[in-house]
Amino acid sequence: MVKESGLVCVSYGKDNNDKRFARKQIEAGLDAVIVDSVLAIRNELTSGALQNGNLLRINSDIMT
Repeated sequence: MVKESGLVCVSYGKDNNDKRFARKQIEAGLDAVIVDSVLAIRNELTSGALQNGNLLRINSDIMT
């Protein structure tokens, strides 16, 4: 419903610093998670284990 309305879905909270929790959210289709431990979460999400179009888009936006 959110994306169909042209909006993005972003999550913020202390649990986002847990690599597994952040991964689950991205796999569920969230556009982004806001974290304190950016490098640790980035490394987890770019480890190649995720096969999610959102992750690929986020990587291309951030890494270039």
